[in-house]
Amino acid sequence: MIAEYHHVLGILGAVLGACLYAYYHATIWLGRTRPHLFTWLSYGFINGVVFIAQVLKGGGAGSWTMAVATVGVLSVAIVALWKGEKVIAKVDWLSFVGVLIGIMLWIATSDALYAVVIATLINALGFVPTVRKSIYKPWEEPAIGWSLSVLQFGFGAVALESFTLTTALFPIAVAAMNAAFVAMLLIRRRQLAAVNLL
Repeated sequence: MIAEYHHVLGILGAVLGACLYAYYHATIWLGRTRPHLFTWLSYGFINGVVFIAQVLKGGGAGSWTMAVATVGVLSVAIVALWKGEKVIAKVDWLSFVGVLIGIMLWIATSDALYAVVIATLINALGFVPTVRKSIYKPWEEPAIGWSLSVLQFGFGAVALESFTLTTALFPIAVAAMNAAFVAMLLIRRRQLAAVNLL
């Protein structure tokens, strides 16, 4: 019974993830979304690391969400090469270098928990270019897509068959960061719309 519960939520998280990335790609091709390459490339590495850590620590069905997220994020990174944000600020470069340093630290550690903690911190750092861009261009990121991501990682966390700090930290942190990002997008849209009315 418990295994079925984890499998249902794992499938739900994976399906939500597939829908999220299909929707995100559609908004890119329609010209409404301009992904920042640095964020998505960073996420691809990070999600792969966390997926491996979850599998090694018995995450089971809960790790299916990370598998879908890894493939989905890398596909967005590839498309971002020619359809993404072209303005790269110094802070974007700094955050990307920080991500690369974090990846080297991860490689240097043999402990899965340390790897996930580092990956979670790198994930936050990798988010900086997209957050910076979205403060000025909040309509270039789909709030619906990021909201689906909150659900995707939320279901993935609950579906974990081995719910430990190693397996659960990353999906819970990502869900929280993405929820905060959605709130920021909606607030900035409202603020900029009010300014345009003046």
